[in-house]
Amino acid sequence: GSTLTAANWNTYATSVIDEATYCEANAICDQFQIGNELHYKVDGSTLTTTTLRSNLRTLATSVKAVFSGDVSYSTDVNDYTGWISEGVGDLDKIGYHCYANWSSSGK
Repeated sequence: GSTLTAANWNTYATSVIDEATYCEANAICDQFQIGNELHYKVDGSTLTTTTLRSNLRTLATSVKAVFSGDVSYSTDVNDYTGWISEGVGDLDKIGYHCYANWSSSGK
C-alpha cells in the first residue's frame, strides 16, 4: 500500500467520501469504515499519527454528512491509547484489533 503523507491525504479523504456517497446512494451497507490501522501507513514527518487521528475525526464528520449509517475506524494496540486520550469525535464505533500469540492447538 501507499504511504500516507500531508500531500496525499486529501486524495485519500476524497476517495473515502466518494465511496461513502456511493454506498448511501445504493443502500449497500449500514456501517461504513473510514480506515483500518492507517497509523502504519503515515510517513511520520509530514503526517504523524497524532495528525492522522485528527484528520480521521474530521473525515468521520464529512462522511456522516453523506452516509446515514454508523461510521467506524479500526486500530490496534499501537495506536489505541491516542484514541482514548484524544477522543473519537464523530465516529460511532472504533474497532480494536487485539492480536495475541496463539496456536491452532489452543496452547
